[in-house]
Amino acid sequence: MDPYAQAGMIFTVVMTLIIGGFIVTFPVLRRLGRVMEESIRERQQARLGRENSALLRGEIEQLQHAIGQMQGHLELCSGCGSERFSWTAALALELSGG
Repeated sequence: MDPYAQAGMIFTVVMTLIIGGFIVTFPVLRRLGRVMEESIRERQQARLGRENSALLRGEIEQLQHAIGQMQGHLELCSGCGSERFSWTAALALELSGG
Protein backbone atom coordinates (compact mmCIF):
# COMPACT_ATOMS: atom_id res chain seq x y z
CA MET A 1 0.00 0.00 0.00
CA ASP A 2 1.15 3.48 -0.79
CA PRO A 3 2.73 5.23 2.25
CA TYR A 4 1.01 8.50 1.35
CA ALA A 5 -2.37 6.77 1.40
CA GLN A 6 -1.59 5.26 4.81
CA ALA A 7 -0.50 8.67 6.13
CA GLY A 8 -3.73 10.21 4.85
CA MET A 9 -5.86 7.51 6.50
CA ILE A 10 -3.95 7.79 9.79
CA PHE A 11 -4.32 11.57 9.72
CA THR A 12 -8.06 11.26 9.08
CA VAL A 13 -8.52 8.74 11.90
CA VAL A 14 -6.46 10.82 14.36
CA MET A 15 -8.33 14.04 13.51
CA THR A 16 -11.67 12.23 13.79
CA LEU A 17 -10.71 10.89 17.24
CA ILE A 18 -9.51 14.31 18.42
CA ILE A 19 -12.64 16.14 17.25
CA GLY A 20 -14.96 13.38 18.48
CA GLY A 21 -13.21 13.26 21.83
CA PHE A 22 -13.60 17.00 22.20
CA ILE A 23 -17.28 16.84 21.31
CA VAL A 24 -17.89 14.03 23.80
CA THR A 25 -15.79 15.34 26.71
CA PHE A 26 -16.68 19.04 26.55
CA PRO A 27 -20.19 18.76 28.11
CA VAL A 28 -18.92 16.27 30.69
CA LEU A 29 -16.07 18.53 31.76
CA ARG A 30 -18.34 21.58 31.83
CA ARG A 31 -20.76 19.77 34.17
CA LEU A 32 -17.85 18.59 36.33
CA GLY A 33 -16.66 22.20 36.60
CA ARG A 34 -20.11 23.33 37.76
CA VAL A 35 -20.24 20.60 40.40
CA MET A 36 -16.79 21.54 41.68
CA GLU A 37 -17.71 25.23 41.76
CA GLU A 38 -20.88 24.50 43.76
CA SER A 39 -18.98 22.39 46.29
CA ILE A 40 -16.36 25.11 46.75
CA ARG A 41 -19.07 27.75 47.18
CA GLU A 42 -20.87 25.59 49.78
CA ARG A 43 -17.65 25.13 51.75
CA GLN A 44 -17.00 28.88 51.70
CA GLN A 45 -20.54 29.64 52.88
CA ALA A 46 -20.23 27.11 55.70
CA ARG A 47 -16.93 28.67 56.78
CA LEU A 48 -18.41 32.17 56.67
CA GLY A 49 -21.40 30.96 58.67
CA ARG A 50 -19.11 29.66 61.41
CA GLU A 51 -17.13 32.93 61.45
CA ASN A 52 -20.31 35.01 61.57
CA SER A 53 -21.72 32.96 64.44
CA ALA A 54 -18.48 33.41 66.39
CA LEU A 55 -18.64 37.18 65.83
CA LEU A 56 -22.28 37.26 66.89
CA ARG A 57 -21.49 35.31 70.06
CA GLY A 58 -18.81 37.87 70.92
CA GLU A 59 -21.20 40.75 70.33
CA ILE A 60 -23.85 39.09 72.49
CA GLU A 61 -21.37 38.64 75.33
CA GLN A 62 -20.37 42.30 75.11
CA LEU A 63 -24.01 43.37 75.20
CA GLN A 64 -24.70 41.13 78.19
CA HIS A 65 -21.74 42.68 79.98
CA ALA A 66 -22.96 46.21 79.20
CA ILE A 67 -26.48 45.35 80.38
CA GLY A 68 -25.06 43.96 83.60
CA GLN A 69 -23.14 47.18 84.18
CA MET A 70 -26.25 49.26 83.47
CA GLN A 71 -28.22 47.19 85.98
CA GLY A 72 -25.56 47.92 88.54
CA HIS A 73 -25.81 51.64 87.83
CA LEU A 74 -29.61 51.48 88.08
CA GLU A 75 -29.43 49.72 91.43
CA LEU A 76 -26.96 52.31 92.66
CA CYS A 77 -29.10 55.21 91.47
CA SER A 78 -32.36 53.75 92.76
CA GLY A 79 -30.74 53.54 96.18
CA CYS A 80 -29.99 57.27 96.02
CA GLY A 81 -33.71 58.10 96.24
CA SER A 82 -33.85 60.15 93.07
CA GLU A 83 -37.02 59.34 91.17
CA ARG A 84 -36.01 61.58 88.27
CA PHE A 85 -33.04 59.38 87.47
CA SER A 86 -34.18 56.96 84.77
CA TRP A 87 -32.75 54.14 82.77
CA THR A 88 -31.90 56.60 79.98
CA ALA A 89 -29.68 58.49 82.37
CA ALA A 90 -28.04 55.22 83.34
CA LEU A 91 -27.46 54.45 79.68
CA ALA A 92 -25.92 57.87 79.14
CA LEU A 93 -23.73 57.31 82.17
CA GLU A 94 -22.62 53.95 80.81
CA LEU A 95 -21.88 55.30 77.35
CA SER A 96 -19.89 58.19 78.74
CA GLY A 97 -17.69 55.72 80.58
CA GLY A 98 -18.68 56.91 84.03
